Amino acid sequence: MTVILLCMKCCKQVRERNLKEEALKLVKEICKEISELDDSKVFSLLQQALHDAAKLGIPEIIEEIVETFPPAIWFTDKDNYNVFQLAILHRQEAVFNLIFQLTDFRFLITGFIDSEDNNMLHLVGRLPPSHRLSLVSGPALLVQREMQWYKEIEKLVHPAQRVAKNKQGKTPKMVFTEEHEQLMKDGAKWMKSTASSTAVFATLIAAVAFAGCIHVPGDTNDNGVPKLLHQRVFIIFVVANAASLLLSVISIITFLFIIIARYSEDDFHYILPQRLMIGIGVLFGSIIVMLMAFSDALYLVFTAANPNNHFKSAVVLYAVILFILAISIPVVYKILRSMTALNMFGKKNDRILH
Repeated sequence: MTVILLCMKCCKQVRERNLKEEALKLVKEICKEISELDDSKVFSLLQQALHDAAKLGIPEIIEEIVETFPPAIWFTDKDNYNVFQLAILHRQEAVFNLIFQLTDFRFLITGFIDSEDNNMLHLVGRLPPSHRLSLVSGPALLVQREMQWYKEIEKLVHPAQRVAKNKQGKTPKMVFTEEHEQLMKDGAKWMKSTASSTAVFATLIAAVAFAGCIHVPGDTNDNGVPKLLHQRVFIIFVVANAASLLLSVISIITFLFIIIARYSEDDFHYILPQRLMIGIGVLFGSIIVMLMAFSDALYLVFTAANPNNHFKSAVVLYAVILFILAISIPVVYKILRSMTALNMFGKKNDRILH
């Protein structure tokens, strides 16, 4: 069944890729036909398509339009927004990354202001549309993504624009703080709730691991030495149990640091998501080694009861370990991926846009 699903997924991806290639060929042909018209007609035909592509996050269409008609990069809408300003407002990083494919025109583009004297940094300070907010799970991680956008635009604009005021007399930082005030509160509440819940879970694991250190499988002799000490699996059990205890304690401490944090904007940018990522990752590691210790204990008990069950017990042991890894690794990967935005910004290809 899994193989069939993988084949179906691959076929779907191939079909979508073929459709995308055909659509781009069609766009290229249309652009060539339009470019032969006079400039006024080109403007009326391409302006809306260019701006819609920016809002929807389709950089390929923008590349084709600008390659065919380079002045299109300067097209603005009724609010004096260019392609990159629209990409910022709608949080379309795939479109915004086209700015890194510009030559010296990049510095002119980043200096654009709208009809209300808002520069790019003012625009990124606004909340994006609701459908873009729903793409990130958890308000705290959403604040992090918003801070990543703000920091990236801050690096691109001229230093004077970082403190420039719009017609309402607000700097970009003031706009960001006002627009994200409620989201910051929700993020702090979500982060504390998540940290508290997982800290309780980590405490339970620590208690189980500590109990496992005291009550070892197979009991002890009159001198207090474990009877199964000579078996290699028993050593693995002790190491796994100790590792589970250590990792769960580290996880508890990490979550406590999250609970007592200041919850400033800069904390949401890096410190808090990093701590949550470490805490959850370590917690999953603690769960994995705890279940490994549990499997080792079962192995020791069954082989002690019936010495001829070595092979069957070993199969059960490794099957449990593989099952744990199979269900844990994808979950941890998704969590880590949602908390980080590696390579979200930057030049994605060597194609010169303008």
